[in-house]
Amino acid sequence: MDPIVFKYVPVERIWGGNALCEKFHRDVPMNARIGETWDLSDNGKVNSVVASGKYAGATLRRLIKEHCLEIMGPGWNPDAEFPILVKWLDCEKPISVQVHPTARVAEKYADRVKDECWYVASCGDAGKAEAIVGLKDGVSEEDFKRGAHGAAVLDCLQRVSLSEGDGIFLPTGTVHSIVSPALIYEVQQNSDSAYRVYDWDRVGPDGRSRPLHIDKFLETVEFPVENPVPVRGVENGVICKSRHFTESVRTLSAGRGLSFEACVQPRILTVLSGCVSSGGGAALKAFDTVLLPYAGAFEFIAREESKLIITEDFL
Repeated sequence: MDPIVFKYVPVERIWGGNALCEKFHRDVPMNARIGETWDLSDNGKVNSVVASGKYAGATLRRLIKEHCLEIMGPGWNPDAEFPILVKWLDCEKPISVQVHPTARVAEKYADRVKDECWYVASCGDAGKAEAIVGLKDGVSEEDFKRGAHGAAVLDCLQRVSLSEGDGIFLPTGTVHSIVSPALIYEVQQNSDSAYRVYDWDRVGPDGRSRPLHIDKFLETVEFPVENPVPVRGVENGVICKSRHFTESVRTLSAGRGLSFEACVQPRILTVLSGCVSSGGGAALKAFDTVLLPYAGAFEFIAREESKLIITEDFL
């Protein structure tokens, strides 16, 4: 099978902007706050549709049901959802301070767990982005519970500076937010569950505040807290290796190649910058994401210096 390209789906968010259209030339509405594009998804909210080739127009769900062995490999249940969700985030305004449910909490409330990994593709004019990741040293569980109401929660939270090329893995239960403008490539488990504790005192177009989930938030954050540490300036190497997926970056000079053997595992490949050609001659440019089926062998050649991100080990 050939690499499979899907149509991305733009999603409005209150914190989104216009960078995906104006600066990075994605085909998204200019008059809307597009906070995300969902580039690979198989769930009830978005089911990705093949953009071109032999299977054009088919959904990812249909492909897995009809070609499960070729795409996912032996042993995969064709009725099971694809386990990974791939997004681009345009964080023009701060995203809500939130946490994703742990297995214990997700089971209690019929939600889904979500480990996720960020790769910082671009920052604001200063070349830096501020993020909230975890809690400040010395914050006790009692301090945290007392402060988890309104803007007071910010006094409990650790802020970190991120630069272009940095990556950070956020396991379930990690308090997080992007505070200043940034373009983020996000790989996560197939879930859109989040519990908000603070939304920067803003209201939506309808004049209402978005709902908060303070009780669930507090129930999810478990002490003692272990804060994730960013991986700085990744050019070639692993960003994260979790129980649910591995994410790594490869930088290729012009003319250099990257190959994958058949019948090992399915993978996801995204071009962060540059342009590469596959064995069939099709060019993949910046922001393109492809699914590499289990049954296929693939080789990609850089037409210019190119940076790629590979997601694997998700079965």
